[in-house]
Amino acid sequence: MAASRIRQLSDEHFAAFFKHANSDASATYNKIRIRTENKGGWQSLHNADLARARNSFATAARDLVEKAEMSEGRDEREQVGKAAEFLFAWVHDIDDHLNFQSQADAYSSNRGRTMHDTAGRRVRVLSPEQKLSAASGQAAPYGVGDVMAAMAGRAGTIDIRDAMSEGVDSAGGYTVPAILMPGWIDQMRAATSVIEAGARTVMIESDDVTMAKLTGDPVAAWRAEAGQVALSDATFGAVNFKPKSLAVIVKISRELLMDSINVGEVLQASLTTAFAQEVDRVALFGTGTAPEPRGVVNTAGVLATSMGANGAAITGLKDLGKVYEPLLTANVALAAIRSIMHPRTLMAFHSVYNADDDGSFWGGLSLTTSPPLITTKVPIDETEGTATNASSIISGDFTQLMLGMREYLRIQLLNEAFAGTGEIGFAAHMRLDVQLAQPTAFHRLTGIIPA
Repeated sequence: MAASRIRQLSDEHFAAFFKHANSDASATYNKIRIRTENKGGWQSLHNADLARARNSFATAARDLVEKAEMSEGRDEREQVGKAAEFLFAWVHDIDDHLNFQSQADAYSSNRGRTMHDTAGRRVRVLSPEQKLSAASGQAAPYGVGDVMAAMAGRAGTIDIRDAMSEGVDSAGGYTVPAILMPGWIDQMRAATSVIEAGARTVMIESDDVTMAKLTGDPVAAWRAEAGQVALSDATFGAVNFKPKSLAVIVKISRELLMDSINVGEVLQASLTTAFAQEVDRVALFGTGTAPEPRGVVNTAGVLATSMGANGAAITGLKDLGKVYEPLLTANVALAAIRSIMHPRTLMAFHSVYNADDDGSFWGGLSLTTSPPLITTKVPIDETEGTATNASSIISGDFTQLMLGMREYLRIQLLNEAFAGTGEIGFAAHMRLDVQLAQPTAFHRLTGIIPA
């Protein structure tokens, strides 16, 4: 945890707070002070109570800043300013405490499963419906996009300016504060097709994390009374996460940056979409050649079927059933199978549907009961024999796909790089890796060409 700002407050700060703070902030402070003194510190308070207190203090602090700016007398302005500093110190320390709690608490089901790597370090594993932000118990006071706008000179709130003063590194970049990261990561995960399909997110805290995986099941066998038990060992392997750096540059015109009322939302959406699309691509098609992680189709052991030596067009919904037989033979549960394809392929299935077709492609499954997911990151220029316009369908149990992410986002302002076009750029960097727990849980149908 960072150094406490509350401990750095002087008697003057306390006196100014009690003189100038509103009644709500004063009552909240007294309530927290009494409870923590009588019951053993902040650990005795529920996170939700601390979050409410934090929001009350932040609102009161902003009001005091406005009051200080309108004060005519220097002494009054300084006193009101000290009262605001008192409240911002509490906001800072509560944020720090809640962030620490989010990493140290035992996580309930909606916060993801807690596991440990081979070094004994805590690792959070999230399924698609679970939220990293559920652990914090509070909403972030502003967004990553607001930080980006403030970096470029747009006026920001005191909260943003205060946080930015701590996040600047020696290279001039800015590390996004921990309080913003869970919400931003959840937003990016929600925009990622492989996560929607079931991929798990593994939040890792070091550059080398190893987890165990089962590569072969033991086989049960009958035995006679007093007979020996047949030996059949389970076989285990390792899933080794080594996060690689993923970067993107986002540009915006100076005029739009300064004039738009929703510029923070626009910047954050642009950043989120760019990262989500590349995560989709690398999770499915990553080459594994440094610095790029290895995706599903380039992992040894993944099942594959071709539409034909030179590819073939979709002729009916039954074609989608071609991915099911090899997966079911590999003991993948029918209900667990999801498919990801290019929009062109999905439209091909819809175009061949006709009134004589019962609408199902396997065991009663249909495009309605088991809808495929789409992403333009599935290529439509693959080579299959003589065809150079082929595409693929990636199917399988996507819970066996894991995205290892560091809870880290660094943003650097590119103030001069695009000055010639009147634009400002932002270079953002995050770190992640892709691993498959069970390659035979996936299948690739190749050679899908237009009709």
